Amino acid sequence: MNNRILFLLPLCSLSLLACSNNEASSLSSTSVAEGSVSEPTSSAISSPDSAVSSLPPASSHSSSSSSSPKESYDGIKVYCDSSWTNIYAWVGENKLCGDWPGTSLKSAGQWKYYEFPNIDFVNVIFNGGGKQTSDFSIDTKGVFYYSNDAWFDHEPKEGEKPTYIPKDGYPVTSDSNYRTFYQLLVYSFADGNGDGVGDFKGIIDHLDYLKDLGIGAIWLSPIQPSDSYHSYDCTDYYSVKSAYEVTVGGVKYDFAKLLQAAHQKDIKIVMDMVLNHTSRNHVWYQQHRDWYGNDNKFGFPEFNFDKTEVREAIKDVGLYWLRQGVDGFRLDAAYWVYNSGSNRDTKNFDWWQEFSHAMKNEKSDSYLVGEVLDENHDLAFDYTCCGFDSTFDFEAPRQTYEAFNGKASSFASEIAEDQAKIDAYNPNAIMARALSNHDIGRFSQNHPTSSDTPYFIENASQYKIATALNALTPGNTYIYYGDELGLRATADGYQDQSYRTPMPFETGLTNSAAYFENFHLSGTSTWSTLSNRSISEDQADPHSAYSLLKKAISIKAGDPVLQKGRVEAKLSGNSDLVDYSISLDGETTHFYCNTSASKSITVNVSGQIADSISATSSVPSLAGGVLTLPPCSIAFID
Repeated sequence: MNNRILFLLPLCSLSLLACSNNEASSLSSTSVAEGSVSEPTSSAISSPDSAVSSLPPASSHSSSSSSSPKESYDGIKVYCDSSWTNIYAWVGENKLCGDWPGTSLKSAGQWKYYEFPNIDFVNVIFNGGGKQTSDFSIDTKGVFYYSNDAWFDHEPKEGEKPTYIPKDGYPVTSDSNYRTFYQLLVYSFADGNGDGVGDFKGIIDHLDYLKDLGIGAIWLSPIQPSDSYHSYDCTDYYSVKSAYEVTVGGVKYDFAKLLQAAHQKDIKIVMDMVLNHTSRNHVWYQQHRDWYGNDNKFGFPEFNFDKTEVREAIKDVGLYWLRQGVDGFRLDAAYWVYNSGSNRDTKNFDWWQEFSHAMKNEKSDSYLVGEVLDENHDLAFDYTCCGFDSTFDFEAPRQTYEAFNGKASSFASEIAEDQAKIDAYNPNAIMARALSNHDIGRFSQNHPTSSDTPYFIENASQYKIATALNALTPGNTYIYYGDELGLRATADGYQDQSYRTPMPFETGLTNSAAYFENFHLSGTSTWSTLSNRSISEDQADPHSAYSLLKKAISIKAGDPVLQKGRVEAKLSGNSDLVDYSISLDGETTHFYCNTSASKSITVNVSGQIADSISATSSVPSLAGGVLTLPPCSIAFID
């Protein structure tokens, strides 16, 4: 039996979080007003028995747990706390009174509940003062709780944050999206035609370099036309910067050619998409001023996402690029689509899950990674509920820095805690960790004149093993171009120019001044690397930053346990030792990393060394059950 029912609840909070799974509501609710009910003339839905068929768990909020066995029910059962007073239900055009035929709102301890047997769809309309304010749906059988103005799919603990379950369910994450990503700025990466500005030909010319390193996907920082050097103020969503598409030897190296060349090497291309604001010179701002609301703090006009026309237009942009062959998007400022109001997160969640479903329906293995940046770093994990494959963990630089500055023993426990946070919001999500990017500067150097991240490592051996350590954590590693070389820079112009310095290729070297002058910015940048040798020399050195990172990427790529496993910290208490086990489907690997630049560490272990990485010629050894880790080394024990 596949019956459908709609019910109405008095408004308790505008910050409601929704429960659902696979199907959007097909019922119209715009005419519903609180208190406007009448008895139906007929109903195809069976009335539930008047007897109480099942009681909620006997435990209280304080003793319950989201990890406890969940109550099952063949239909939909909704428990509510004392904030509920009534329920109104609709079937088609028939409005059912709040006492629901054959039963009434039941009580069991602190809970009230309604049960709807043989039902697998419920539409929930919240009204306040007779005015509709929110519309959510539950469309999977089961038991749901409404407590403290929020939805749960289990009896919540006291003070527990709810698990937001999108109305249309979580899009499935494709295994093909477990990859090592490489962020590059086209204008700084490689010049293919000799004008000093990086272009698509330059990237094509160096795809073998990226493939050798182990890169499986490229994140292209914004490539669409814009008014600024940073390009985060798009003027046309449907084209790319003309300077990036060059013709050499009669061959045009356009974006389509880059996509084709990358895909031939099994390298995905992910575009940076800035979807919450545009330049004032965007055609939409000229023609559809009513699509916009306030300006953001940078002076860019922001869209009003309450407008259906805006939501549809933005989804069309994403669909257009997927159809061109793009493999996914890095979604800029995902936290700032709705940026005020007590229900901003819920509105953001609903918009992004609408967007993510549209993209996944077009291309099931497309990859979406959201930038959720706030002083509350846990919001990044909360936002995985939007159907994103990943959200960036901006705590990665701090966690890695502290592991090399006397807090190595807490590194694994923080990773395990982060995994638990992700699991609570979207069990399909993939961790995404970077040590550098275009905003926070290089992990290889201090930025004393900047207000950006204070986390950096300048000791050569520690830097090498730090990048390997981060690359070996579960999920997807993001490498900011040049970090594999320990790229460093200074600038006498705009302060973040040193974050965007030329990639030091021996051929195709870009000229930062040539690019920045196009935007009337003065200043030049100088650069160096950890070794100050050529890239080919670093590639040939087994102990270079490049070679250590390459080996770490290779080890992880060949081991699903390292990609997807769950971390359990061992907490040895040694401030220089990262010590944990990582498990998946009954397989377990033990991981040890000595972060000290000068001291060896010994650990009692059982098993054999499966693999190791070392910043020097001294490598980990195992004899008589004692593992010896030289300074700045990693060992895997099976």
